[in-house]
Amino acid sequence: MMVNKKQLTIRFHVDDVLASHMEQRVLEDFFSWINERYGGLKEVTCTRGRVHTYLGMTLDYSKKGKLKIRMDDYVQRMLDEFSVKLKEDDKQETPAGKVF
Repeated sequence: MMVNKKQLTIRFHVDDVLASHMEQRVLEDFFSWINERYGGLKEVTCTRGRVHTYLGMTLDYSKKGKLKIRMDDYVQRMLDEFSVKLKEDDKQETPAGKVF
């Protein structure tokens, strides 16, 4: 959706919301509206900054025009729960196995 001729992007996933816009006031208005509408269930909070965690991902907007997405913590939790422990030399350059 365009607001003030700039893209307002809103992403919902169950009870998580991620919104972005170039103007802080637009985001403040959006979060005020969403709290008026749904805040009675649970307050909707806003986190500002260049690095965010969302749905197991770390979203890093530190470099202008770039987005770095990492899932280190999520992958580590999977490895910790995985019944087979991987060793350092178990890395692959591609998803294909060594004998492919």
